[in-house]
Amino acid sequence: DTQFQSHLQSRCIISLSGDDSRSFLQSLITQDIELLNDNQPILYSCLLSPQGKYLFDFFVVYNGDKGVLIDVHQSDKEALIKRLTQYRMRSKVEFQELNSIHVYAVWSDGLEGNDPRFTPQGGRLYAQELIETNAGEDDYRALEIENGLPSGQSECIKERTMLQECNFDFLNAIDWSKGCFIGQELTARIHYRKLMKKRLFIIESDSPLSVQNIVDGEGQVVGDIRSVSPTNPQQALGIVRLEALENALFIEGSDIEVDVRKPEYLDLN
Repeated sequence: DTQFQSHLQSRCIISLSGDDSRSFLQSLITQDIELLNDNQPILYSCLLSPQGKYLFDFFVVYNGDKGVLIDVHQSDKEALIKRLTQYRMRSKVEFQELNSIHVYAVWSDGLEGNDPRFTPQGGRLYAQELIETNAGEDDYRALEIENGLPSGQSECIKERTMLQECNFDFLNAIDWSKGCFIGQELTARIHYRKLMKKRLFIIESDSPLSVQNIVDGEGQVVGDIRSVSPTNPQQALGIVRLEALENALFIEGSDIEVDVRKPEYLDLN
């Protein structure tokens, strides 16, 4: 199989260093930092509002005795550092953007990678030197959409989206046994009582798609398209109400029918 490599220039690295860097992060984020070590050098996690709503998603990367690295979208960098600084109090931890580390994605049809969300998505590579690439960032984003993986920039609405709505509970972003994290109470209640009524699905059609509402045969809005594949305009990601999945669904204001496909990782039983 051809192996693809893409330089993810939309991502950046924030270093957390200092004696308390791990314990500080452990009290905030949805994943268990104790799992991060030589054998499991990358975790996927989120930081929520106190009300349990989405703020940021990122990868946490093992950095030996130097602390940890956070691989986050460039557009979230300053807001994330500001939020972490608010929580720092007396913790011995420093935050610094590392421009010297580049983020790469590596994937191929047969490659089971180190991506903690979904291994068919391939893997992450961090390098201080530039590596030759044969794919663009749009190719990688198209693969995420094909696999049904949300990007916080597109599918999630800050301070409004619940993690389960975008399937983070099936993408190894939340550790239910770790104890406290910010926003844990509401997130756990939805999980244990199975209260989530809508979820992220792969939306496909014979016609090009765009960001708009999805309706049933009666014209009732039952969901919306959040992002369209940059290389395949007939494939998108959208939020759809679970109760509507049995019905024929259309783009609002048109007779364009859409198919709603469940991501491979998602178990609705």
